[in-house]
Amino acid sequence: MPISQEKMTFLTANYGLSSEQIQAFADAYQCAYYQVAGEIEMGWEECGWYPEEPEAAMIESIVDADRLVDYIDDYGSWCRDFAFKQELAHDIQEVRMPQWNLDYLKKKGMSCWMLR
Repeated sequence: MPISQEKMTFLTANYGLSSEQIQAFADAYQCAYYQVAGEIEMGWEECGWYPEEPEAAMIESIVDADRLVDYIDDYGSWCRDFAFKQELAHDIQEVRMPQWNLDYLKKKGMSCWMLR
């Protein structure tokens, strides 16, 4: 997934990662999404739970379960302990963040690509 130079500049400054790390994260998210999104959605259907914001719920399901570990070679050296996986995924995918994510960014003195 290509990221514009303007957006990459914002993301690197906001999240404190290199452009290579952000691109690796974006690529890993896309790979993981294509591998597990159907399974995640089927799980929602089987239990009768339908998220109010499916894109945000999918981001949470993919990044919080460490499903990116198989797609980022040096995952353990920087991504495992990176505290803003959900927020970065929302910014990369340009999916509206839940308010609690926005509040967390604000508390940490950070911002969101879509609200800049």
